Amino acid sequence: MPPLAPILLVALGTGAGLAALPARAEDPSQPNIAALHGSEGAAARLIEAHRLHALGLAAQDPVLVLAAARLMQGVTLHEVARQPAAPVAEPKPAEKTRKKKQKAAASDSVADPAPDVGPPATVPDPMQSAPLPGALDPHAMMEEARAMLPEGELLRDVIADAEGEIPPPGPVAEVTALTQPAQAETTFTLALAGDTYSEIGLLRLGPGHLTLRVTDAAGFPVCQDASAGPAALCGVVPRESDHFLVTITNDGTEAAPYLLITN
Repeated sequence: MPPLAPILLVALGTGAGLAALPARAEDPSQPNIAALHGSEGAAARLIEAHRLHALGLAAQDPVLVLAAARLMQGVTLHEVARQPAAPVAEPKPAEKTRKKKQKAAASDSVADPAPDVGPPATVPDPMQSAPLPGALDPHAMMEEARAMLPEGELLRDVIADAEGEIPPPGPVAEVTALTQPAQAETTFTLALAGDTYSEIGLLRLGPGHLTLRVTDAAGFPVCQDASAGPAALCGVVPRESDHFLVTITNDGTEAAPYLLITN
């Protein structure tokens, strides 16, 4: 499988810029993020596959389309149910500081919170199973690449070999297909482990201008992407285990389908 290219530098740069400033756990005036570290995860791979596929179709380049299909082969998809977070009244600054100090003092004795997701529906082999809503189908992508090639082209044999492979289990991407109503926003709560690299991705699948915003439990900004591109990705390393808030906003006039992706 070819090495992954760097992706979504604007979105990652936003998260990395904030995450590059580690703060002391006992300082409630700093966001719950540490220096960014960790290897590219399943959310990044899934987004990169969509990006390469779009580039390949636009350029009619079968190599790019095949590369995208190979990336999709290397990702295990788990479909998860996500419920919007219940609205919570914004605490006063003094109350927010007090709660932050209490949480920092108790962090050593609190177990990592479990993710707020429903039971997964596993799609272990994308080549043999129907893709999740909005996710790319590696088999269909290889057919697209083949259709771009003349008869007798050597790359046809490469595609045939790839179609016959059963890839080993790859990194897991937890995917939820959602639609954001026009002129509305929805917030989800995600439990992230401390000192562990996590990814939160958004794939825009249709009309509507969607913004991805991630904050820590105290409301400090971690990452935001309001670009018009098809995807956004936020990488974050929490200093300590806690819940983070992921807010999707649609300021357009049409409902906007999308995939919310975590690793």
